[in-house]
Amino acid sequence: MLNRLERPEPLSDGERRDLYTWMTEASGQNRHMLDLELTRRLLHAIREFEMSSRKLTRWLIRLTVILVILTIVIAGFTILLWTRG
Repeated sequence: MLNRLERPEPLSDGERRDLYTWMTEASGQNRHMLDLELTRRLLHAIREFEMSSRKLTRWLIRLTVILVILTIVIAGFTILLWTRG
């Protein structure tokens, strides 16, 4: 059953039923191993999400700075043209 959890595609209805049955019948050691593995995967997914979120935040900050600079430049040229016109 643990091997099936390695594949990324969603579980079918039958596989969900099998997993539920397997978990209810699992001995204490197997249940703890499954809990540990699922916890490890969840923590890994959270870390990956956090890293991608940081990367996105950095890009957005850079984009904002660039847009502010461009806005100031455009406003400066607009004022310059207005005063000369």
